[in-house]
Amino acid sequence: MIDHHRVLAEAGAVYAVNPVRGGSSLILAADGSALWGNSSMTFAQLLDAFRAGKRTPAGYFAEARTHAQRDERRL
Repeated sequence: MIDHHRVLAEAGAVYAVNPVRGGSSLILAADGSALWGNSSMTFAQLLDAFRAGKRTPAGYFAEARTHAQRDERRL
């Protein structure tokens, strides 16, 4: 069985991955901030960046949600 998420207790966060070709991963902090990584980033790289304080701007996720909702309406 493949693990698609793990709790990062020491970081107060959760890691989730979409393990498909071209998939992505995300670390979501307890405060709601997040760091998104594309398929070229390893877990270690993403975690190091997260620990260094890097975060994906919240607007990135809102924009992606808007595009997904628009695409759903077209179906």
